[in-house]
Amino acid sequence: MRDYIIVGGGIAGSVLAYRLIKEGKSIILIDNDSPQAAWKVAGGVWNAISFKRLLKAWMADEMTAEAHLFYKDLQEVLGVSFYEPKEIVRLFSDVYSQNNWYLKSDDPNYSAYLNDDFPEALNALPLNMPYGAGTVKNGGFVHLSVFMSSLKEHLKEKAVLVEDSLDFSMLSISDDEIRYKDHLAKNIVFCEGSEVLNNPFFKWLPLKPTKGEGIVIKNPGWSFDFILNNGKHLMDLKDGRLGVGATFEWKELDHKPTEKGKNELLAYLEKNFNYSDWEVLDHKAGIRPTVSDRRPLAGVHPNYKNVFIFNGLGTKGVLIAPWMSKKMVKFLLNGEVLPKEGDIQRFVKKHFC
Repeated sequence: MRDYIIVGGGIAGSVLAYRLIKEGKSIILIDNDSPQAAWKVAGGVWNAISFKRLLKAWMADEMTAEAHLFYKDLQEVLGVSFYEPKEIVRLFSDVYSQNNWYLKSDDPNYSAYLNDDFPEALNALPLNMPYGAGTVKNGGFVHLSVFMSSLKEHLKEKAVLVEDSLDFSMLSISDDEIRYKDHLAKNIVFCEGSEVLNNPFFKWLPLKPTKGEGIVIKNPGWSFDFILNNGKHLMDLKDGRLGVGATFEWKELDHKPTEKGKNELLAYLEKNFNYSDWEVLDHKAGIRPTVSDRRPLAGVHPNYKNVFIFNGLGTKGVLIAPWMSKKMVKFLLNGEVLPKEGDIQRFVKKHFC
């Protein structure tokens, strides 16, 4: 009998599996390796600033420190390079956003993140920036295809990997064991992303899936090491391509790339650059597991002591996963209290029945 069945091998499930294995726990990881998995279309860019209101994200300092440490250490364990710290250059859209940035950058609580200056290399790009720009420090980039493929190979050596879409009719739960087909475990943790909406144990949670689309375009010959942001992000992939993302759609929740999404991203480029000869090389779409209050979904089911969830990492999943998975492991193994903002207990009274 294994210690844990983990359902879902995206960023949340794979990072949690890795941490539990480090603690000496035995794992069965069930994942259908869907081509539409959110991580396969995500940009891998992260920072601790929410640009809409220019505020620090929830637990920004703790998550930033843990993300840098986790990805740096994991590179050494896996023997591959997939992570690098990155500055994000934010173009100001008007005088108000410019002034707000300058005020915040003088605030000691934001000095580790906001800088009034921007890299000299920005001037080499054919940009429209009448209101200037500022720099977000302490951000990063995770090359997700390299990261996830390497981590999966590592997990194959340490865990039982089952390529399957979970059939709930084949799942039985008692106080003493979890049984799925021929697999036995003491506990089960659901990390299914937006698929949790079809999960009979946790579909009551207020997950609000968000579709995102991204494109890859031919690089006209530019070279820059920062990530450019003005509502969307632009990144030099260093292989003759630029990555552009991402859109947000809450109604048409399928995995199909759309002309609407592509045109929105191209319009972003047209607005910000004195250049128009864009060549789209690739176009993908995925569904992010976002939550109504923009906090994770972690914890134990109200009626089952051995049924857990670790989900809802949303648009900042690459930033949140290292810190929140650490908290989840301490909760699972030692009974340490989860951060109340990320514990599903906040929804039990209103949503569970």
